[in-house]
Amino acid sequence: MSLLDRLKPQPKWKHTDPAVRAAAVQSLDESAPETADVLASLAGDDPDERVRRAAVVRLSNPPALARAARQDADEAVRQRAIERLLALAQDPHASEDAETFARADAALAELEEPRHLGTVAKGAADDRLRRRAVERLTDPKALGSIARHARDQAIAALAVERISDAAELANVALKTEHRQAGVTAVERLAASTPNGRPTFEQIAERAVEKGVARRARAQVQAINEAEAARQAAEEAERARQLEMERERQRLAEEEARRARDAARDVVLSPRRALCEQMEAALADAETDDIARTRAEWEGLPAVEDEWSADVDALRARFDEACTKATKAGEERAAAAAARQHLEELATAAETASKLESLGEAKVALASLDPRWRDLAPHLEALGDAGRDIRAQFDSAVERLAARDAERLAAEERTVADNQRKLERLADRIERRAGAEDLTLREAERAMKELRAAIDTPGPLPSKEAREKLLERLKHAQGLLAPRARELRELDDWKRFANAAVQEELCARTEALLKKIAETETPNLEAAAKELREINTKWREAAEAPRAQAQALWHRYRRAFDPIQLRCREFFAAQARERSTNLAAKLALCERAEALANSTDWIKTADELRALQAEWQKTGPVPHEHAREIWQRFRGACNHFFTRRHDDLAKRKEVWSANQARKVALCERAEALAESTEWDAAASELRQLQSEWRTVGAVKKTKAEALWTRFRAACDRFFERYKQRDAIALEARVQAREAVAADIEGLAVGITAESDAAGLRESVRELRRRWDHGGSVPADRLAPIEARFSEAFERILSVRPDAFRSTDLDPEANLQKLDKLCVRIEKLAADEPAHPNSSEALAAMLREALAANTIGGRPSDEARIKAAIDEVRQAQAAWKRVGPAPREAVQELSRRFHRACDRVFEQQRRRVAVTPR
Repeated sequence: MSLLDRLKPQPKWKHTDPAVRAAAVQSLDESAPETADVLASLAGDDPDERVRRAAVVRLSNPPALARAARQDADEAVRQRAIERLLALAQDPHASEDAETFARADAALAELEEPRHLGTVAKGAADDRLRRRAVERLTDPKALGSIARHARDQAIAALAVERISDAAELANVALKTEHRQAGVTAVERLAASTPNGRPTFEQIAERAVEKGVARRARAQVQAINEAEAARQAAEEAERARQLEMERERQRLAEEEARRARDAARDVVLSPRRALCEQMEAALADAETDDIARTRAEWEGLPAVEDEWSADVDALRARFDEACTKATKAGEERAAAAAARQHLEELATAAETASKLESLGEAKVALASLDPRWRDLAPHLEALGDAGRDIRAQFDSAVERLAARDAERLAAEERTVADNQRKLERLADRIERRAGAEDLTLREAERAMKELRAAIDTPGPLPSKEAREKLLERLKHAQGLLAPRARELRELDDWKRFANAAVQEELCARTEALLKKIAETETPNLEAAAKELREINTKWREAAEAPRAQAQALWHRYRRAFDPIQLRCREFFAAQARERSTNLAAKLALCERAEALANSTDWIKTADELRALQAEWQKTGPVPHEHAREIWQRFRGACNHFFTRRHDDLAKRKEVWSANQARKVALCERAEALAESTEWDAAASELRQLQSEWRTVGAVKKTKAEALWTRFRAACDRFFERYKQRDAIALEARVQAREAVAADIEGLAVGITAESDAAGLRESVRELRRRWDHGGSVPADRLAPIEARFSEAFERILSVRPDAFRSTDLDPEANLQKLDKLCVRIEKLAADEPAHPNSSEALAAMLREALAANTIGGRPSDEARIKAAIDEVRQAQAAWKRVGPAPREAVQELSRRFHRACDRVFEQQRRRVAVTPR
């Protein structure tokens, strides 16, 4: 590198200080051709992560952004690169030109994660980009999210066509708001799981989109019809094979009776519900609601004759309710019509009261009055609305009355004003007629006013007042006339005195002319000033005797004109100089106006300050243009600096609004950071992260702190999300320990006088909480369970009487456990049950039914299944038995489990030897 190259200033983005380089990235001109290469180089090669992060935010090169997203060592840089790729792929102007679309398409090609592709599929402005994003996705959850949340129905349907997972298809059908996507999901579910009736029933009941629900109901109906056909075939086959005995007939009749009662309830319940619905809605039922409810009644299935009386009674009740609702609706409609007419009349009255012509306003309001009196009785029924309408009409009437009163008052004021004017004229002339400072001009003007007032006095309150004022005015005229004559005589004497003054001014002007002629470089500005002073005094003494006036005037002009000519030449030269200055300042104005709309704030501000300095150096301009041209120049400068100030204020407002949104996102993320609603919170946090990327820039000094705060809240939750199983387990353990502590506290405070009923309810509640405490590993549950059992036994030892004859009675529970042990031990020993026991009778009945069903004794497989079912039932009953002394329960538990194990072992051996 040469010495000259070393001395050249290096760009700031090559500075050794990372902070300077990062700041330089923000100021790079995006329109410069080399900016893209510089940003790509800094994003990939700069050693400082702040510089790379700042470069990535402004970079628009998808391959370079992809390299940063995959290879950069800093997580924040990778995240910013991905956010930038997402922004490019979702560019709202992608459809406007081929270059923007190609860049958005290239950015989309670099995205790989399903959530990023899903974001583009839902948010991209161009349909082609959304389709390409969907076509690249295979993840069912991402496709399901698009199908549920995409704004474009076609994109949602395309996403559904690519989903193969049945659970996700069902989720889409339940939650999507796009009918086409939901129906497609139902049809694909029907093709892959034709017998999934629970799924279709759930969709039919809970689907957001009604069309999807109808399609699911149709599928459920088809499944039900197929199931009904299969069941009918099986029933027909079973009817040909079975011969019902008398006991079976009795049981069938009993079942038929219950079915008939259920069918009767099915028939009457919907009708009863419709009656109650209509009775509850009498006050506000609409005609459409009544018709819809009637149609629903008529759509109910026909009934059998035995229930016709009940149905007729409900029908009469329903018709009565419908009639009342219809009548109430008609009354509301009549009230609404009356209210509408009254409101129209009040509005028309208000409009009439505002007409410019008072006569037309009176006629218009009078035409409304008959209709208002006819409808006014309805106002009371309208309540507050009626009072408002009446107030509006009354206000219009009052406004018109006020206008009429104001007109009369104005006429009265005109008469009074004229009377006061004439009285003031008479007062003034009477007062001034004897004044020492009365002038001839004033006297002549007053005489003229008096003559006009006497000739045309104008409107007056009465004839007496008119005659009185005229007499007074004539009296004032008689007082003023002699003074006017006297003043005319004084004016003649004044003219004679002015002749001497004019001669003096002529001599002074001649002396000034001589002075200018004898001076080599006279001070013409001072001469012009003195000449103006002489001319002013001449005008003050301008009235001279008519015989001398003309000669004095010619003498004055002979001396005045040469001086004036010299001054004019001087001022003409001065004007030419000022015209040159005017042209220079006009050029400065044009340059300032050309810069006034610039957005290069710093450079333009410097240029305008230089123009202002040049303006100060330029001399004065013609007086008539000085203010205008200065306002023009200052206006251009002010326009630019005001725009710069407004732009800065606007950017601060945008930054402030974005900061408020990001603070709200931080607060919401922090609120979710400690949530245990894992799936809902994770979904909402991901949505918050997506929303964060859409929020614009904030002030640089705030951006990093806000991002750190938001990221910390998200990281806090997802760190807990990874450990959610351990957290949930710890919560269950703590719940168990809380129950144990509560029962221990109850055991400590119990005495022989404690309330038995309250103690019993407290223990039941604690056992309910214990049973619903969730699963806990045995090694952690054992010590807590021991504490619970010991405390419970202490309670039993102090107040055993509180639990007798209840499900908490330890003696009765021990007897139940012992019976279960004996029952399974007998089953293990193949001992027949006592013929009088309920278990034996049930077993005999099952064997008899089985023998009658298939024409013989039950097979070995049936006996094995019956034995295993009995053990399962006994095990379930064992769990339902209440508390008992721990040592006795442990002994019985060992007996019970040994007996169960023996039964299972015997059945396994039987199965092993049974021929197949």
